[in-house]
Amino acid sequence: MAAPLKALQQRLDQALNERVFSAYQLYGECRGKELHLWGGETAYWPGASAVTSGTYFDIGSITKVVATTSLLALEVDAGGLDLSRPVSHFIGELSADPLGDRTLEQLLGHYSGLVWWYPLHKTLKKGETLTQWCEREAAKLVAGPVEEKSVYSDVDFWLLTLVAEDLCGPLGEAFKTRIAKPLELAETVYGPLKSHAHVAATEYRSKRKQPCWGDVFDENAAALGGICGHAGLFSTARGLAPFCREWLLALKGESEWLSQPTAQRFIARSPKVKGDWGLGWDLKSAFGSSCGTLFSEKSFGHLGYPGCSLWIDPEHEAFLIFNSNRVHPLRVDERIREWRPEIHDKAMQYWGIQ
Repeated sequence: MAAPLKALQQRLDQALNERVFSAYQLYGECRGKELHLWGGETAYWPGASAVTSGTYFDIGSITKVVATTSLLALEVDAGGLDLSRPVSHFIGELSADPLGDRTLEQLLGHYSGLVWWYPLHKTLKKGETLTQWCEREAAKLVAGPVEEKSVYSDVDFWLLTLVAEDLCGPLGEAFKTRIAKPLELAETVYGPLKSHAHVAATEYRSKRKQPCWGDVFDENAAALGGICGHAGLFSTARGLAPFCREWLLALKGESEWLSQPTAQRFIARSPKVKGDWGLGWDLKSAFGSSCGTLFSEKSFGHLGYPGCSLWIDPEHEAFLIFNSNRVHPLRVDERIREWRPEIHDKAMQYWGIQ
């Protein structure tokens, strides 16, 4: 085993031993050179099994770019979607409240002035739709003026979900027909997943007296039925590789799925507000980026709260998907913040980038 690969494997094994997570997968490519590692067990729980390359992980907010952001990018290409349009243009029920004034660009760029999170799962009434809930709770979702600063927000993507469904139809079907099928994402699906043997567990829930194990971790996504624009997808690491490849091809003008101008627009920093966000995509920050120090400044990606990440580097023609279940058994363990950048650096060193 080459020294950089051995060093990477040793650090991943150490993370398992220190219980940073019980399970991981790593898949990446750099100019055609593949990296594929996996290890651990699906849970610290009876019934757990060894992780394989085919084990599914709850990828959390990576759903935002794989599903919602990509659907809206495709709409820009296909129908000339105007991102300066307000939400009220698409969702008439929200025209009379402050949410309806927010534009798609503000929501995608996370400078809409909305709160970063809200306990929807505690306030959603039986039979109530997301639109009805947003209309009822609108005043509580506004934190400040738009274009003041970028604040990452799930609420932004709740509104974008409504818009995406207005344009494309039910989110689950739109994801299948416009993203999963053309890109052959056979191992990226909305849950629930039934077999414990093929999915990594996430957080322990006292009401169930067991962890979430094939059910979505995000409580708000669960309250909305599990098929959402902000969370809900499960995937293997290798299963997201075609998605990453296609965005790299799009940026080179070689994709039939997404145009080069649209791809470039979605990964460009907004001139309206300081921050490290494109449209839906997280961009590499100058200091302390989760993708480490060796991914280029042009890199873009996204994190998933349960412990997953996806980063794409067009300068090095590279991408890396890192799946883990760091919220198992509890979300309070945030040591992944220290480990993730180093894992990305060691992957780059394996590819000869120093």
